[in-house]
Amino acid sequence: MEGIDPKFLDAPPVQVTDQIIRFHGLNPGGHRINGNNNFLVGTGKSRILIDCGACEGNQEQSEKFVKSLIDYLQEHELTLSHILITHYHHDHLGNVPGVLSSLKDLGHNTEEIIVAKRLYKGAHVEDTMEIIKDKCVTKDLEDDEIIENETSKIQCLFTPGHCEDHMCYLLYPQSEDESYVIFSGDCVLGTPSGKFEELYDYMKSLYRIQSLCEKYPNLQICFGHSIDLEKEYIIMDAKSKIDDYIATRLEREEQIISKLLLTFRCYKICCFCGI
Repeated sequence: MEGIDPKFLDAPPVQVTDQIIRFHGLNPGGHRINGNNNFLVGTGKSRILIDCGACEGNQEQSEKFVKSLIDYLQEHELTLSHILITHYHHDHLGNVPGVLSSLKDLGHNTEEIIVAKRLYKGAHVEDTMEIIKDKCVTKDLEDDEIIENETSKIQCLFTPGHCEDHMCYLLYPQSEDESYVIFSGDCVLGTPSGKFEELYDYMKSLYRIQSLCEKYPNLQICFGHSIDLEKEYIIMDAKSKIDDYIATRLEREEQIISKLLLTFRCYKICCFCGI
């Protein structure tokens, strides 16, 4: 992959917190920036996987991600209870079939694994769900729905804007020493600004996350994409990040309005002068 830093093609898992391990998607380039972050959540033998990204157009890298995850599960004698998807884009969903097939080949009872996301009728989503329908339980998620397994509790937060089916996931702490953690998918990235389809919905989602910062003062945020591989680029204080994101969007909106007003004034002057 020309022009790509090799470290993003073979990145090891990173222990982010006691409950969270980051598996890099090994899929840098293009809209994926330096690749996506996928998170294995929990402390027991049964874990929750948040996102399962593939490298579109590069089967070798997609298979490397699957192997990295499966090797870790095997080494630590773990299995999956859920795979939660933040949104339908291929770099967050595309490796679900590969992970399920590999687990099934190793003798895991994948029929008990719940693969869940917000309902969305897109072509490749329907194709993916068709492939996996006989290998697992599929589920459409509702806003504020609670997902639990033996050690972890997660709240589903509908946060459209980046795309219409986007979900963030709020991980509850296991003890008073831990913080709440929000997995932001592509709603909030480890970059100065994110991409969105609908600005109105996107701003509502940002304000929703901001309100969680007020409710949970020590809230941490785990990004769907980060600018580097180390822990400090994967997770950080949510309030400062979300405040910066909102300020950036408001500043750009103000710039657009100023340009439009200037254009309108020039138009009026031209009309008055008969130009």
